[in-house]
Amino acid sequence: MKSVRSILILLEGLCAKLLLVATLSVVAITTADALILCVDSGGNVSAGVTCKKGWTQLDPVAVGLQGPTGPQGIPGTPGTPGTPGAQGTAGISTAYAVHQTRVDIPGDGGGHIIVSKDVEVGGKYVVFVSMLWQRDGTPTPGYVDGFFNVFCRLSAGDASAAAILNGAQGLFEGRGTLNLQASFNADFAAKSFFVDCDVRQNGVSALESSLIAIKVDTIK
Repeated sequence: MKSVRSILILLEGLCAKLLLVATLSVVAITTADALILCVDSGGNVSAGVTCKKGWTQLDPVAVGLQGPTGPQGIPGTPGTPGTPGAQGTAGISTAYAVHQTRVDIPGDGGGHIIVSKDVEVGGKYVVFVSMLWQRDGTPTPGYVDGFFNVFCRLSAGDASAAAILNGAQGLFEGRGTLNLQASFNADFAAKSFFVDCDVRQNGVSALESSLIAIKVDTIK
């Protein structure tokens, strides 16, 4: 039976053979080939793509030729940010809006323009109107105190030749909101949308009025 010292000497010789043969074989074989280590029954070591018949493949880790996996390396420095792209061209606005503050309406029953907005001549539009009404003046004789009636029309064109698109009426006590909406699918000569309203009681005001006209390709 071989002594421990004899086994150690044998392993040292085997490692030396492995290093020498592996070095020579790497020079002779292209990097595209996967090398393995083989040993025969006599302890001779060879490196090649496959083991010859009667030779046994060696595990590099088991014989001490390959150490454990090292720690992960430090992350590299982030790359320089790319140059920002050019700013895109501004789109064409197709919405027209106006906000009107307080308008006091005399209680004469006439059609008084509350809010109006000029737009591009011709085309197809969807129009939205919202008005906040309030009565805060002296009551008109013959009407219930606090209550008032408002009738409004949304029109396209001008006051002398207007196409009425929609009308709405509201009976409010103290304060109320009146909304109008319409689609307009024809060209009109005067480039304007406007709202005129009739009020028969005194002391009535349109506190806030908004008109938004959006030009669209088609109206279904």
